[in-house]
Order: sequence, then structure tokens, then C-alpha cells
Amino acid sequence: MVTAEAAVTIPALVLVLALCLGAVQSAVDRVRCVDGVRAGARAAARGDLPSAVHAAIAARSPAGARIGVQIGASSARVTVATTARAPWSALGVEGCRERAELTLESADPP
Repeated sequence: MVTAEAAVTIPALVLVLALCLGAVQSAVDRVRCVDGVRAGARAAARGDLPSAVHAAIAARSPAGARIGVQIGASSARVTVATTARAPWSALGVEGCRERAELTLESADPP
């Protein structure tokens, strides 16, 4: 009788663990997207070259993230987007999509 209960309980526990790990991975990727956008915004606000802004974003963003940098005369736009890797992605199920975006506009001096 105990063997039958364990046969039902263990797969359920593994499923719950996989869901928890996927949620944690999604949260970590979300935080890394926001960190990447902030690092890129700081670099753009300092007046760094677009390649330096891109490098600052890539250093803080999740691996494989899509990075967008648009720097104009009076504004800059930084975007980081990724699809969170999940434990069940081996089964063909897509992970959560995470995206962070920040737009900077220069203030005219008084």
C-alpha cells in the first residue's frame, strides 16, 4: 500500500518542484532584464557611444536576450526582451516572456 501511495506522490512532488523552479527562473530573468535596462540607461545618460551602451546592457541581461538601443539627439530608448527558460522547455512548452523598456528624454536647462 505504501508503494502505491509513493508512486502517486513522487511524480506530483516533481511536478510542483518543476513549477516552482520555472517561477523562480522567470523572476530572475525579469530582474536581469530590468538591471540591463537600467545599466543601459545610465550609460546613455552619460553620453556613451551606442556600442558601449549595448555592451553595458549585455553584461547585465540574461543570456540570449534581445537588446534594442535607440539614441537620438534629445532622447534614448533601451529595450531588453527575453523568453525565460523553464524546466519544462525540453517538452516543447515555451517559457514566460519578459520585457523591460526605458525611455530617457533630456530636460532643457532653465
